[in-house]
Amino acid sequence: MDESKLQIIIVAGVTGSGKSTFSHCFKNSFLQSLPLLPLAEGIASRSSFYFESNLTSQSQNEYLRKAKVLGYKITAYYLFTGKALSLARAQLRQVSKGEPFDEPLFKKSYDLSFKGLADLYEIVDLLFFIRNQEKFEFLSAFQKSQVDRTGFLKAVKQIRLSVDHLR
Repeated sequence: MDESKLQIIIVAGVTGSGKSTFSHCFKNSFLQSLPLLPLAEGIASRSSFYFESNLTSQSQNEYLRKAKVLGYKITAYYLFTGKALSLARAQLRQVSKGEPFDEPLFKKSYDLSFKGLADLYEIVDLLFFIRNQEKFEFLSAFQKSQVDRTGFLKAVKQIRLSVDHLR
C-alpha cells in the first residue's frame, strides 16, 4: 500500500456472508493491520482504515463520496454467499445469543445489500468479488474504467443466481 495515500477498505456482503471472519482471516495481510472503524469516525480521523458493511444504508454512500473528495482510495471486497447459507448463519448467530431472529428483516436486507452493491460500483476504485460457501474464493475484480455498469450488473446477477441455487 502507498502510505502517502489514504485508503478505505470495505468488507461487504449480506448478513451472514462472513464479513467478520474474512476480516479476521486477512487482518495481517492485505488489511495491513488497519483499524476497524465506523465509516464516519474513520473519515473524521483522516487516516486509513477498514469497515464492514451489509451496504443497506443510503447515507453510507454520501460519506464515501466525501471520502473520495478528501483523497481516499476506496477498495471493496464483496462476499457472495447464497441466501440459504446466509440465512442459516444469521439465524444461528442470533439464536446462540438468545435473541429472536427476524426472517422478514433478513430477507429485506438481503435484497437491499445487492442494491447497495450496485450503488457502490459508482464510488469505489476497485471492487473484488469473493465467494464464501465453504472457503473464501476469489471470483473477479472490477474497475469502472475497465467494465461498464451494465457488465458489472450482469456479473452481479450471474454470481448471485449461482450462489443462491446452492444449498
